Formats: sequence, structure tokens, C-alpha cells
Amino acid sequence: MAEVAAGVIAVEQVVSTGLEVGAAATVARPTQPLTAVLSQIATTPKEDNSYVPPVVAMNGANESRLSLARSHHSVSVIDGKAYIFGGKKEDGKLCNNDIHAVSIGDHQGEGEYACYPAVGDEGQIPSPRINHASCTRRDTLIIHGGQNSDDEPVDDEFTLWEWEPRSARWSSITAAGKAPQSRYRHQIFYDAKKDNLVLHGGYENGQRTKTTWLFDFTTRLWHPLPDAPAEPLAAQFVEGTLYAISAESDVHGSVHYIKTGTIQDESLDALPEWTTVDFPSNPLVPGPRPRVGSALIPVTTGHGRRYLLYLLGSRQDASISSDKAYTEEHPFYSDMWTLQLPSDDYSATRVKDAIRETIPGVQSGAFSWHELEIAPAEMTQEAASGQMQQDEHFTQSLHVPYQMHPTPRHLSQAKVDQEQQMRQAKKRQRRLGKRRVQN
Repeated sequence: MAEVAAGVIAVEQVVSTGLEVGAAATVARPTQPLTAVLSQIATTPKEDNSYVPPVVAMNGANESRLSLARSHHSVSVIDGKAYIFGGKKEDGKLCNNDIHAVSIGDHQGEGEYACYPAVGDEGQIPSPRINHASCTRRDTLIIHGGQNSDDEPVDDEFTLWEWEPRSARWSSITAAGKAPQSRYRHQIFYDAKKDNLVLHGGYENGQRTKTTWLFDFTTRLWHPLPDAPAEPLAAQFVEGTLYAISAESDVHGSVHYIKTGTIQDESLDALPEWTTVDFPSNPLVPGPRPRVGSALIPVTTGHGRRYLLYLLGSRQDASISSDKAYTEEHPFYSDMWTLQLPSDDYSATRVKDAIRETIPGVQSGAFSWHELEIAPAEMTQEAASGQMQQDEHFTQSLHVPYQMHPTPRHLSQAKVDQEQQMRQAKKRQRRLGKRRVQN
């Protein structure tokens, strides 16, 4: 942190002497709100029989392979392709266990859609399911838990499923030793630096849980982490830190976070602890309304600046039913919010935030909420980014597999291709650098 401290001292001297008032104003400018352009990446009719004769799913239902209309499913992005698995249709029947692949972003046009039937080593394949959890492990897809058509746990507590896109084959991973109970409506995340899987929340035996577990792929052992302070409404894993959102009332919520660390033993002294940041949610102070069935995805604007995008969902106390209209008695939300996270260590934004904390009346913005501003659909990413004057105030292109602006909904899925985000951020930074040189 010596470099950071030196930067703070240098800028303090500049500001205090009044030599660069314009520079101080630029540093003090908040990073939010952000602007986004939503792009539809795929659509198919609810029932599409154009792909050979309809197949008979494992649950006996006659269905089309091409239909993407579903809920309670999972979406995971690997190398520019969104892989859709599981879920159920509007009539309540489970979708089969095919994998649907849709190209997104820079990869559009390269085989934009594919459907892979379930094939596994020694005939082992995951059965159709809903409310399961998924994540990517390097270039493979991991599936855990979920429910069958009878709302019962679909797997035992020791089973993980891994799908390899190149071979389009499934294989099972069996945990050794103690394992978390079978669950559903939970979330799993992959820690690429440690080759670990982080599991959080969900339902055990019909009851919501605050438990958190870590799975070591090398040893195939599960390790319990401290329970979260509250039952999560949504969660996400960013750069070694697990974030969870909860709400105690309609006007108050909390962000909880924990650094998972390296598990060496199970003694309490070695375990990390949760930290809680409360936030209000009312007309006077910006903040998202409490919701269920929402999505929480990581967004980066480069230079070490990261956000969580909190979108869609339904009112917490609403009686969830897919056949009810959007009314005050049963509202589905279409708003989107960004939560600014602490800046990355040893990054340009860490220096900038440290400087902000030294300026009276200015804060870094960490853990502040702002509603996402949606740009007109005709505004391209290039045009929008050209209008932005600050490195941290450029348009993010968020790919949501629905309409140009998604209608209010819950229990949908949204994932961001983080590699594509970083490529886009670097391109924008190079363009900004060229404009500064030319000026």
C-alpha cells in the first residue's frame, strides 16, 4: 500500500494548495448512476416443433427441444455462450435434461444456437429438475441440487454434476465425508483462484437456511463456513468475497459479505467472519425494494471498479403464481439497481477512492445504491461510450435473454460473461486514451 499512500499524499498537497481545482472536482465526481443498453440475444416460440419430430422427455412429457420459454432454470456463460439447463414450462411440466446453448456478444454469428441431448459417462446423466444451482468451473458447467416434478430433492447430498461443452458429456462428482443436506433454490459459485466451490442459502427440508459451505475439488471435501446473519434473498461471489442481500422489512435491507479464505482446518479460529452493511429502501433514500426471485450479477467497468446489478423479482410477501397478472396485489418488478463494491486492491480506483475519503463531504461510494439508467434501444454501445467523459461513466452492455426491455418478472435467470466485460472495458480504455492523446 506504499504506492497508494504516496498517491494520497501527493493529491492532498495539490488540493490543499488549490493548484488543480478542476482535478479535485473530477476526483470528487461520483461513479454512479451507470447507464446500460439492454440487448435481446435469443427468442423462440413457447412451442416450436421445427427441430425434427418432438422428443419424449425423461418425465414422459412430449415437448419440443427448441423451446426456451421456461422458469426455475439455470443459465451459465462459458466462452461467449449461454448454457440453459432445466426448469419448467408454463403448464408446470418439467423441461427435459437437454442443454441449450445460445451465442452472445462478440460470439454471435458463430453457431448462434445449439441443443445438446443428455449423454454421460457410463450412462450417468442428471435428471430433469427445477430450482437447482449452477456455475462455471473453468470451461465446464457445474450443476448441484434442485427438485423433481414431485418437489422432492432430485439428488443425494454427495452428488455434483459436471458438463464438458467440447465433448457434450456429463460426469458425476461424488463428495467424500460430511456434506450439506440436499437443497434447492440455493446458489453456488466457483473460486477460480483456489479451485473451490462456494454454496450458499437455499431450502433444506422445506425451510430456508443461512448455511454456507465450501467444496474443495482437489480433496472432494465439503467444509462448513459460518452461517450468514440472515436468510439471503440473493447472493453473488466476487473476487474471493461472498455477498448476500437480505431484508428485514419493506423499508430496510442489508448487505452481508464474507471473505471465504483458504480452509486449512475446521477450527473456529481459522474461519472468516461475516460483515453487515445496512441500507434503507424508501422514497427519500435510493435503494431497491425487498424482492424474491431476483438476479444478482457482477458488473465491472475496469480499473478495479466493480458493482453488483440487482434486477427483476417479485414482492417478498406476494403469493407466487405464474398465472396472475401484474397488479398491486401481486407485483413483479422490472427495475434494476447497482451496488458499488469496494475497489480492488492495488488498482487505480483504490487510489481514487482513498483520495475521495480525504476530501471533506466526499465519500468513496462503496455500498451505495443507484437505480440503473436504461439508454434507448437504438443507442449502440459505441455511441453511448463516446458520450461519456469519465472512465467510470461508460455504458455497460448487459445481455438479458428476453425483450429489449424485460417485462416485470421473477424466478428468471441472468448471467454476465465477465471475460467479455473485461474485453469491452479494455477497448473503451484504449479509445479514451487515444482521444486524450489527440486532444
